[in-house]
Amino acid sequence: MISLPDAPGTYALLLELHSEAQIRVGRFGSHVFPAGRYVYVGSAMGSRGLAARLARHIREEKRRFWHIDYLIGAMKIVGICVDTSGLRQECLWAQRLATTADCRMIVRGFGASDCSCATHLFLVGSKGYVAWRQLGLRLPGFAIADTDSSN
Repeated sequence: MISLPDAPGTYALLLELHSEAQIRVGRFGSHVFPAGRYVYVGSAMGSRGLAARLARHIREEKRRFWHIDYLIGAMKIVGICVDTSGLRQECLWAQRLATTADCRMIVRGFGASDCSCATHLFLVGSKGYVAWRQLGLRLPGFAIADTDSSN
């Protein structure tokens, strides 16, 4: 069982997609998502904090509400980083990833409907993976292959 923090804060999901897929994402329509690793950044500032939001993301059966809900069925969550300071840092984290050499936006506006960021979802290469690892505290309980963490 994974222990999830109750505090409000920011999180970054590391997702894997094993083969290219065309996925419909609500009002954004269908997009082709290349195989690879993705990082999605979000925040959970409500009274039930990160524990409730992350448990929802991990749960397979749910009503699609957020953009990320459309991807989680096709992609596997393989890691989670969190910051439990209670500060909303998702835009800062998205900006860090956006300026990392091998992080690519796939869908403009994904996860960023309440801010001015270009996206909160990135297809990441090895440098993007290292950047994800440095965003916050990694939660144990996920099988993360660290084969490219030296880059």
